[in-house]
Amino acid sequence: MKRVISLYILLIIISVTVIGQGRRRSMTTNPNSGYANFNEAAAGYGLGTTSLPNSGYYYGGITTHGYQLNIYGFNVNQSFFAGLGSGALFHEGDPLIPLYLDLRFFWNIKNISPYLMGEGGFLFNPNDVDKKTLLIINAGGGVQFNFSDNFSVNLGPGIGIQMGVDGRRSFAFARVGLNFKAR
Repeated sequence: MKRVISLYILLIIISVTVIGQGRRRSMTTNPNSGYANFNEAAAGYGLGTTSLPNSGYYYGGITTHGYQLNIYGFNVNQSFFAGLGSGALFHEGDPLIPLYLDLRFFWNIKNISPYLMGEGGFLFNPNDVDKKTLLIINAGGGVQFNFSDNFSVNLGPGIGIQMGVDGRRSFAFARVGLNFKAR
């Protein structure tokens, strides 16, 4: 009796699944969503109090890898990017290694895409990880120039805060970079 009931339930599940297939809407894939990579040269100038160590200026390169999701709704072409980044930044000559989460929101307008970005993470000093690791928060924006579906260049300013046990540093920064996207 238990086998008959189990078989009956299985047949109902299969029947509902097969019947429901005819009414299901086809799923459209978004060809503009996928893996994206940002490789940027960065430079920053210290704001406010610059008497703390490594608070005057910095320069270096960063790379961010993540996923770009295009959002089509209300006849507006927008996209959202989320990724993890790292690189090498030289604060007054001292090498520091950032590890951060990067979020960007784009308005895709033909070949030019303005964007807003926000980042948060840590800045590690390999000479003294315990006492010289900093918490970083960056905000900014910019313009991305799209040369093809897979390649673009971006340029933009921003402001950032770095906080550690010895105090807080603030910077105005600029970035220029090459962007690659897999299709």
